Amino acid sequence: MKTKVIETEEKIDELLSVLDRDIEHLETSLSQLDRMRELVVRRDDAGLGGLLEMVRGQAESFAQNECRRQLLREELAQILDEPAEQITLTMLERTLAGHKRTELAEKKQRLRSLTARVKKEHFSTRQLLADCARFNRVLLEKIFELCGKGTVTYGSGGNVNKEDAATFVNVKF
Repeated sequence: MKTKVIETEEKIDELLSVLDRDIEHLETSLSQLDRMRELVVRRDDAGLGGLLEMVRGQAESFAQNECRRQLLREELAQILDEPAEQITLTMLERTLAGHKRTELAEKKQRLRSLTARVKKEHFSTRQLLADCARFNRVLLEKIFELCGKGTVTYGSGGNVNKEDAATFVNVKF
């Protein structure tokens, strides 16, 4: 019985460490979403490319942390003789006492609030990008008068096959 308690506490300590990395990842994601919106507004393609590379580089680390969390969940399930699906932070919180319980509850609350903020910021970023795409589409339609046609055709000499007087921009040299 005593070894079960010691094993559980060791796994909980490891889980708390993994949760700290999850919190760091969510905080990093929030700052990256802010940075992305800033770069989109400033039309900084080089900056966006650098940010994308940074995100790709961090994806591996996050995937490893997620695998570690799942492994700990399965190990805790074996120790506690429960199905892995039943091992949640709330369930673990009920089984703990003292400062471990408090620490786990604080991390759970922090994760909840960060997750809600990431969802909100993700939605805002998605809306900004959708608005940019819509604006670009409308602008291109107006410039090339695609509203009714849907395509622009060119003759064998490179001439646009439409009336010159109706174009927004004269592309002839």
